Amino acid sequence: SGNSMVRPDVFGYSSAISAWSKSRQRGAGRYAERLVARMQELYEAGEEELKPNTVTMNSAIDAWARSGEGTLGARRAEMLLELMEERYKAGDHHVKPNALTYNSVILAWARSGTKCAHRKAESVLHRMWDMYEAGNE
Repeated sequence: SGNSMVRPDVFGYSSAISAWSKSRQRGAGRYAERLVARMQELYEAGEEELKPNTVTMNSAIDAWARSGEGTLGARRAEMLLELMEERYKAGDHHVKPNALTYNSVILAWARSGTKCAHRKAESVLHRMWDMYEAGNE
């Protein structure tokens, strides 16, 4: 019940998440991730058109990577990547990680200022290779 002509969809949510990513503001990752969580809630409540997808998740990861929140941003970006990997392995092909996904997490670690950032970034790179070699281009 409502005006179906203005009903929010995955494109609208993804655009809002992308706007947070491009803002590069502290807290951008948090706001982007909240929008993803809201989409997931609504999807699970029957709003099929709000299922988060790769574009949505990549934008949220990018928001964390560009948030300037150091280690927190990198950890949250990697956590979202892990969520995507788990869902993809469970058969959800709407959230298949791609090169942009992994590159954004590597960028998050590179910008984190964490002492072990180089190891974390390389670990993500190895996961990307593993995904590629498994035939998941």
